Amino acid sequence: MIIDTSKKTVKFSEGEVVDLGVLTALVALFSDDQPGTDPEPDPSTVVIAEYASQSDSEHRKWYTVKQFKDNHFTCDCPDYVIRRSKDGGKCKHIIRVHYRSL
Repeated sequence: MIIDTSKKTVKFSEGEVVDLGVLTALVALFSDDQPGTDPEPDPSTVVIAEYASQSDSEHRKWYTVKQFKDNHFTCDCPDYVIRRSKDGGKCKHIIRVHYRSL
C-alpha cells in the first residue's frame, strides 16, 4: 500500500487507487470509534484532581494523591500501595488531602 498525500490517494499492491477521503470515510463507517458515540468513561477511572502531600518522615519526599470522579482517592505512598489499597482504607496523605478539600 502506498499513501500519496499530495494526491490524497492510496494505491494498493493490486494497483487499485482509492481516494484518501473515501477510505477515511469507509474506515469511520465500519469503526466503533465514530465521533460523538464514545460511551461515558467509568467514573472510577477518571482523575478529577491530583494533590501533592509531603512525607512526614522524609521532608524532601512528596506523594501524589489522586481524586477520581466517583470520589475515591489513591496515593502512591508505600502505606497505601502495600496495605490500605487492598482493604479500601485511607493513608494519612489521603485523609489530609480529603479534609483540606472540604
